[in-house]
Amino acid sequence: MYHPTKDTIDILFEACLTYEPGQMEPIDFLEGNSKSNDFSGSVVWILGKDHFLPKCIDDLHKDISSRLWLSYRKGFQTIGNTNFTSDKGWGCMLRCGQMILAESLIRLHLGRDWLCSEDKENIIYKKILKLFEDKRSCTYSIHQIALMGVCKGKTVGQWFGPNTIGHVLRQLSTFDSWNDLRIHVAMDTCLTKSDVENVATMQLEDLQNFYDTGKHPSNRLASWRPVLVIIPLRVGLCTVNPIYVEYLKACFECEQSVGIIGGKPNQALYFIGYAGEEVVFLDPHVCQPCTFTDEMEDFDDSSYHCTAPGRIPFLSMDPSLALCFFCKDEREFKALCVFLEERVLKDISSPLFEITQHRLHTRENISCRTVSAKSYSKSQGDEQMVCSSPSSEEEYELIEAVLDFEMLLLTWMLSDATVLDVECCSFYFDVIFILFGRNGHAAVELRFHEGEGFALNFFPEFQENSNHFCK
Repeated sequence: MYHPTKDTIDILFEACLTYEPGQMEPIDFLEGNSKSNDFSGSVVWILGKDHFLPKCIDDLHKDISSRLWLSYRKGFQTIGNTNFTSDKGWGCMLRCGQMILAESLIRLHLGRDWLCSEDKENIIYKKILKLFEDKRSCTYSIHQIALMGVCKGKTVGQWFGPNTIGHVLRQLSTFDSWNDLRIHVAMDTCLTKSDVENVATMQLEDLQNFYDTGKHPSNRLASWRPVLVIIPLRVGLCTVNPIYVEYLKACFECEQSVGIIGGKPNQALYFIGYAGEEVVFLDPHVCQPCTFTDEMEDFDDSSYHCTAPGRIPFLSMDPSLALCFFCKDEREFKALCVFLEERVLKDISSPLFEITQHRLHTRENISCRTVSAKSYSKSQGDEQMVCSSPSSEEEYELIEAVLDFEMLLLTWMLSDATVLDVECCSFYFDVIFILFGRNGHAAVELRFHEGEGFALNFFPEFQENSNHFCK
């Protein structure tokens, strides 16, 4: 009878720890599998570039393997005062955020057509890679992201959502003078052009104060700085609404696309493109040993590049996600807006989000507001929530959304409408209040992000079946 040695047992145990239980095995989406068709003769879109198969299969492999793949690591120095020496089991969304940012920096310095296999020794590339190494001194390390998350109410080791990682990266970028990158996180599913312009033309040292207080500095830059635009969305209640699939595909076809942060329930993934009815992703759930390039005798970046991406059907995605676009200058941002208005937001009754020139409300219009929590959840009784004059972006967004939601309820009451029920759920966001109509369809939701405010979302059923709600 065979008796394994202790070393063998340790090796087997370590193998079990390197891949998160229940996660999909990485598959080369070009080879096909039992659940999907061969994509020969079709087009695969990767971050704004099309690859015709099988003619461009080599170019496709080079394109995907040139993207920076940042996954779980183990064996790094502890994060802050915690005992964490690995982010396995909790850092997947943090790693996806790193990948979005890394792609943006490669676009900024090396361009979309840069290929790692042909320019591996590039000094700028090595400098970008070093920003994401797992030690406190690196600007966008897992240490810096996790500790900045504490400022957003997230303890080290706590899972992030797409909205939270966007705000954390935005804060960290204010300390990155080399790249001089701006990050704009759209709120309430609305991309406001003037907000992006404000961020893009603001001095780096003024950004932190602007994010904290919302006050605009008097001095502006003469030209735009590069901007990473992040648009957090929810494209369905529990699953992705099928009407949005074609518009998500269009986002991958945009030249400014740097991907989508999202995943499956409790499993964050970095989506980089699509093939047919399946979305292509890089998976952060592979746990690898911590490495530092300056300690290598021979530079080896193989653990930072993935040669076999995964794929899942669009309808298997979690509906909570964030669209991400990189604009190097004002011209690219204007081109992005035109593309989104023509390809993503046109000819749909309930668009993914809105684009406006200016905010619909201003802080000056809001002074003090008292809102009854009973309007939103039966379980909260008659507790009162008092909002004073907003002092931050998050408070402003909270009050704006509450006012909209209160106005909706008032409209229904005046029209003698009947609200069937209000439920409180928990998904990627901390709390979601869902309002149902007579037909049992979800009509509107009020999403509350812990420490970040409310967001309002109307479902297609509400607009398409409005006679069920207001009679």
